[in-house]
Amino acid sequence: MDKPHAIALFFWRNLTCLFALLWFLNLFVHNSIGVDREQVIAGQVVTRHYRLRWPGNGSVQVGMMQHRYPEYSEPLVPYDLAQGLLEPPLKGNPQSLWNRAGVWQISETYWHQELQSWSSEFWWGIPAWMPVLLASLGWWRVQSKRLTSK
Repeated sequence: MDKPHAIALFFWRNLTCLFALLWFLNLFVHNSIGVDREQVIAGQVVTRHYRLRWPGNGSVQVGMMQHRYPEYSEPLVPYDLAQGLLEPPLKGNPQSLWNRAGVWQISETYWHQELQSWSSEFWWGIPAWMPVLLASLGWWRVQSKRLTSK
């Protein structure tokens, strides 16, 4: 097997296994990975949290949360890698049959009582099994090319 095929096979196989593990864990816990961004805009501190998350409701979601603070006592960190592993699930309230199937679109702005700030969220979600299927198709395609090139 030549090196590019070996690398591609390694990538797709491990990506499939990672997505399968996160899909299984999604039944019990919340996992996420992303980047946090803090900056001052018009005299207010704005924190943005960009995430790829498995919230524990059968979906995988990509999106962001934003909080605005009139003042902020801690020093700002422009960029920060973030993750949350094995946290309690963020079940949410399914509003439709689509939500129960794992398809979500969340767009809301609200007053966050605990943080004393305006917050907004935007999320798009698909069923958590779909990345497993897509990654396994990539794995299968690399594997079949390797077999046909012999």
